[in-house]
Amino acid sequence: MTRPRLLIIGTTGQVGMSLAQGLPAALREKLDEVRLCGRNEIDLQHVDTLTEALRSFKPGIVINAAAYTAVDKAEDEPAVAEQVNGHAVGVMAELCREQGALLVHYSTDYVFEGNKNRPYVETDPVKPQNAYGRSKALGERFIAETGCDAVTLRTGWVFARHGDNFYKKMIKLANQRDTLGVVDDQTGAPTPADWLAHVALHWAGLRAGGVDTPLGMFHAASSGQTTWYDYAALTFELAAGTPLLARAPVLNRAKSAAMNFKAHRPAWSVLSTEKLQGATGLTPPDWKTAVTDALLADIHEARG
Repeated sequence: MTRPRLLIIGTTGQVGMSLAQGLPAALREKLDEVRLCGRNEIDLQHVDTLTEALRSFKPGIVINAAAYTAVDKAEDEPAVAEQVNGHAVGVMAELCREQGALLVHYSTDYVFEGNKNRPYVETDPVKPQNAYGRSKALGERFIAETGCDAVTLRTGWVFARHGDNFYKKMIKLANQRDTLGVVDDQTGAPTPADWLAHVALHWAGLRAGGVDTPLGMFHAASSGQTTWYDYAALTFELAAGTPLLARAPVLNRAKSAAMNFKAHRPAWSVLSTEKLQGATGLTPPDWKTAVTDALLADIHEARG
């Protein structure tokens, strides 16, 4: 069997960096070559860079971790978000179809309206409430329309020890302010980027090993649920009195409507992972354990 080439797009983001760092040796041995591309190599605002890379490299597996993720900014430049998260993804999917490549792509909980009281499943109707969500839903639709071999992984509330994310922002703000207001009316599950990378690499390993891979839409998120307020409270409980944060700020509950966000956020972002677990045997991490592990590692590193 010919060993396929693996192309990973978006290696400067949280998930992309985790993909680059977490590529196991056992998978590398099954691959002919691995190419890691950040925005300097493939910029999804400029589709010619994507087309050139796929046609010259001829990958057998493509993992796309590149995305426009500035949720509020997308309200001011929806066309850019649609280009990166929608139209470019459609081009990517069509090129994968032409070349017989497997596409593993990340999407978002923001494609849903956010008014459920149970975890969203893959077949729930898509009804995004902001420009970012609409752009990601467009990418999902284009992938489905091409008919390429594809796995789309919906997730949300992504964090990592590298890059920008909620808990790092909270610590930064807490070092600048004595009081912080954090919304308590949005519920989701903070999901570690390294696990999301592991999920995608699981599919890559199956394809590289010549194993038939389950295709389609899957939800990939941590188990459990929390609010942004409780997430912040855990962050300060762990970080206060360490080199990361001298003391915890006064933390006040706030409502989304009072925060003047440009983009409407879904109140409910909990995703069911039953389909993913059944197809792969992978077990999602507990959100609280994952956040705690990341923060304790940051604290250990800061202490030297």
